[in-house]
Amino acid sequence: SLNVVFTNNSAGAYKIVALNANAETIVASSLDIGIIDKILGVLANTGQTVTFGSITNPSWTWTPEQSLYLGSSGDIVTTSTIDGAAFSLKIGYAISATKAFIKIGTPVVL
Repeated sequence: SLNVVFTNNSAGAYKIVALNANAETIVASSLDIGIIDKILGVLANTGQTVTFGSITNPSWTWTPEQSLYLGSSGDIVTTSTIDGAAFSLKIGYAISATKAFIKIGTPVVL
């Protein structure tokens, strides 16, 4: 896996983050076309950003092999688009109910 530490500006653990102009992680949203090429990965509870590899959150309840996508406010969702989305981005898939494999895909403008 690949985990990177950035200064965190506004994101909480287990949120999808993007990189801002100051090299800080910020909450990502598929509603914001301005960050379409700046998505990094998922912020772990350790402060590291998981850009490729697995991450576990005991409160997740995924179905194994379920595709995971960027929603709004850094949320991980299971549908490829949400209302008002500017783009769709697959961020990985569920390995188990509480574990996801992060592999940022290619964004699709809607």
